[in-house]
Amino acid sequence: TFMAGLNALGGDGEAGRKVFTRSCQACHRVGDEGAEFGPNLSDVGKRLKREEILDSILFPSTKIDPKYRATNVVTVDGKALSGLVVGEDAAELSLLLGQGAVEKIPKADVEVRQEVEISSMPEKLNDSMSGAEFLDLLEFLAAQQTTPPAPASGAPASGGP
Repeated sequence: TFMAGLNALGGDGEAGRKVFTRSCQACHRVGDEGAEFGPNLSDVGKRLKREEILDSILFPSTKIDPKYRATNVVTVDGKALSGLVVGEDAAELSLLLGQGAVEKIPKADVEVRQEVEISSMPEKLNDSMSGAEFLDLLEFLAAQQTTPPAPASGAPASGGP
């Protein structure tokens, strides 16, 4: 099979860590490195088979966890924002934008709100790496077996009382 052929080629997990740092860490976290904009990948090797990891990289929009589905917002004054909903109450919407910034938008100011049906992860991300780098990344991700710590309990999602 195709997967057996890829596995036979093997990869270098340490080299794959460098590829992860360059290509994935802006949105994904492994251990204590990276961002939480996309799913935490500390245990991806335990949660997904190698073939599923491969599919997630090549076709990121096929299966999107709802909590990582981006939302586009246009405010009444024409400001356009796109991010992950990290908090919401009757008065306010909190969006996680790039670089970990959270924007709080009064709901009265929201003119358009639309959930995005495609992944925020770029398609063909693998085009930015050589075949060997891709195999190294796959090896690195498949080796990740550590369940990430749960978020602190009792902390309000909206950041307010």
